[in-house]
Amino acid sequence: MLTGESIAATKSEISDYTKITEDSKLYQNTLIVQGEGYFAITATGTHTAYGKLGNLLEKIEQLRTPLQVNIRKLVRALAIVAIFVSILVGVLITLGSDWVQGLLGAITMFMSLIPEEFPIVFSVFLIMGVWRMTKQKALTREMSMVETLGSATVICTDKTGTLTEGKMTLEEIYFNNTIYTLKDIKKHETDFEHLIKTALLSLEQVAIDPMEIEVQNFAKKINIDVDSFFREHTLIEDCPFEAKNKMVHHLWKTPANSCIQYSAGAPESIINNSTLNESDKKMAVTAYESMAEKGYRVIAIAKKDCSLNKKVLVENLEFIGLLTMSDPPRAGVKEAIDTCQKAGIRVIMITGDNQLTAHNIAEHIGMKHNEELINGTDLDNLSDDALREVVRRHDIFSRVKPEQKFAIVQALQSMGEIVAMTGDGVNDAPALKKANIGIAMGQKGTEVA
Repeated sequence: MLTGESIAATKSEISDYTKITEDSKLYQNTLIVQGEGYFAITATGTHTAYGKLGNLLEKIEQLRTPLQVNIRKLVRALAIVAIFVSILVGVLITLGSDWVQGLLGAITMFMSLIPEEFPIVFSVFLIMGVWRMTKQKALTREMSMVETLGSATVICTDKTGTLTEGKMTLEEIYFNNTIYTLKDIKKHETDFEHLIKTALLSLEQVAIDPMEIEVQNFAKKINIDVDSFFREHTLIEDCPFEAKNKMVHHLWKTPANSCIQYSAGAPESIINNSTLNESDKKMAVTAYESMAEKGYRVIAIAKKDCSLNKKVLVENLEFIGLLTMSDPPRAGVKEAIDTCQKAGIRVIMITGDNQLTAHNIAEHIGMKHNEELINGTDLDNLSDDALREVVRRHDIFSRVKPEQKFAIVQALQSMGEIVAMTGDGVNDAPALKKANIGIAMGQKGTEVA
């Protein structure tokens, strides 16, 4: 909710409550995907992260649109001219007649010089703009936003669900010392049945995490009856994810009455605790590193026979393979980015995801950017001038908090930019409201956005 990402965040326990870190904080309105434990409440109501977002929304003052600013300037200029001409006409009539006629002439001239049709004409043009936007399947809450969109100089966009589809897709598989790409996977789907079945039993039966959902969806594609498969096995023990060893384990009783431990987790942890020889370990690590460099999310799958002790063991695991997934770009995004950049509109990506993933998506969609990527921690404690300088020179911001998105938009506006902000999550709400024009995604966007 706070990062806008579909990937679950890992939290760790602490022993000293005076040294609370970001990795140990649980936030109101977020969901626990795996694990269990005790927690101490440190904030409630408006003092929570969710409450602070609400306070930030209330404090935002709506800026005048460029159209409103220009109309005010025009009306002010016309009023000054009308006053000057009316006084001149009044004086001239008074000199040739009496002061009553001069006063009436001045009032008449003043009224005739004020264009009463302006509001009507502008309203008609805005209504036509709203109608054209509706034909493009875009709903407009305020008519003046149509004109503002045409004046935008910078577009700040979220990544997940906006530039990307917001769902995980299987990209590569490492199996039997070989990396298989998406095309290879589609050609030889049934060859990976053992790996996918192991992955099903390694992950949660009730799929909540997007990666778990994709594993079950892929299993169905290769004709594995997921429900029947789980019914054939009996869960003995469920060991949630531990930050120490970065693994999750499930002990299952198989149809053959044996007890098998199925494990999933960080590739480096699974590989180092596996029975692979040194040569195979190096190959697996090399494969993992090449996958990670592409910005993909990688998990390792393993299993172990526990028929003798029926206890979870994290050593001497039988390494099965690696699953690599990504959140692919939306159809048409690359063309839209290219159109904006050719029109001189700067595109900035602001995401809660990691740097590698953000950079990978930017490369895929043809987004121009500085090779130096900015992390959210780099923005902490920056002065207003320093923040403006960073925003001026960089186009990709990763691991960004909601209040930092707000600050980036504010910095751009202070530089004279007309900012359009697109987003779909609760974490985007403050920036959406602060921007000159906020664009919320329709079908998958949250109600707050």
